[in-house]
Amino acid sequence: MAPKRAPLLLLPPLLLLQLLIPRARAAANPDPAPCHPDDLRTLLAFAGNLTSAADAFLWPSSSSSAPGCCAWDGVSCDAGGRMSALRLPARGLAGPLPSPVLTALSFLQDLDLSWNTLTGAVAAALTALPGTIHTANLSSNLLHGVFPGVPLPDHLDASNNSIFGPLAPDLCASALVLRVLDLSTNRLTGALLSSSSASPPPYAATLRELSLANNAFTHAARADVRRMRDREDTVEDWGIGEGIGG
Repeated sequence: MAPKRAPLLLLPPLLLLQLLIPRARAAANPDPAPCHPDDLRTLLAFAGNLTSAADAFLWPSSSSSAPGCCAWDGVSCDAGGRMSALRLPARGLAGPLPSPVLTALSFLQDLDLSWNTLTGAVAAALTALPGTIHTANLSSNLLHGVFPGVPLPDHLDASNNSIFGPLAPDLCASALVLRVLDLSTNRLTGALLSSSSASPPPYAATLRELSLANNAFTHAARADVRRMRDREDTVEDWGIGEGIGG
């Protein structure tokens, strides 16, 4: 005599849905990769260097376990848990921009610290950017000093700060992939190119947007702009506007 089979257990449709939906949600929204230990230390050092960081991050309950700092507000990570983006605009960050900390973010591609009250020399901040950076927005802070001739990311916005002095003729000699540069609303002075400049700036081949409005350039800057425009027609938006003396 064949053994009896156990009767099939038929779940009510509503109960079945209740069991399946959480699994579907978990598959669609897997837990974020944990922070790499190096990036976690860097994040904590970043916050510890500031005099005010209210509401900057969604801190975990215990930083020692660090199960998901890649899910903190403003932080994005790649599949390996390395921080690829740090976006903290208008978060009330105050204090010196921790330049050495930025250098340690060796996988960072996108940085947005705009609309805060971060202080420090713009040269130190730009020099500290890791070589992996593609976009950096440091606008609307309290950065100061002369704008340096250092390697720059593809997109750089340092507008609305207190950057002063003239721009060197070889300003972007090392910025061979620069596409967007916004230095508007600062305190830049002088001419844009030296009188002996006979060739386009090195960045002209890739530059698409240049904004220098609302500075204190001299009358000579107008001629420099005309020369740059005449020699390079790939720039889509020069954004000079006001701020060049007459």
